Amino acid sequence: MISISPLLDTIENREATFKWINSEDVRRGILRNEKTTWPEHENWFRRLRDDRKNIHFQILDDDCAFIGCISLKNIDWENGSGELMIYIGDAENRGKHFGYRAIKLFIEHTCFLYFNMRKIYVTVSAENIIARHLYKRCGFIEEGVFKDAFFQDGKYIDVIKMVRISDE
Repeated sequence: MISISPLLDTIENREATFKWINSEDVRRGILRNEKTTWPEHENWFRRLRDDRKNIHFQILDDDCAFIGCISLKNIDWENGSGELMIYIGDAENRGKHFGYRAIKLFIEHTCFLYFNMRKIYVTVSAENIIARHLYKRCGFIEEGVFKDAFFQDGKYIDVIKMVRISDE
């Protein structure tokens, strides 16, 4: 059984997330091109506690090892919506259903029950078939395609917005 909890500001978590967020495969998955510098990363961690628009959680595996992050970003508290972002840091932890279990737990309990969100959305590359399938398994539906919306690997790619509504 996996668990999620607020992302703790520890040196171990700073180092792990710095490594992961700068790895090419994680950056590709979360549609981020640029690498983060250590000073930028430290500033990001310092701002976590006071940020009401972005809330970050750590994903812990069955042995309580920190394996990734799941976040609710761009939160609109008035309209009850926010953007999901997730990554499993190290490649050896992918393909083990940790992402699926973390999303289900996070969406159903943290977002819908605890934060009383109404609509959660995620933005994913149209080419990322694995992620699109994962989000569909978690109850998301494709809401729209944004043509040539993101520049990656020397070309513009389509991006798909997927949503999950709390009462569906």
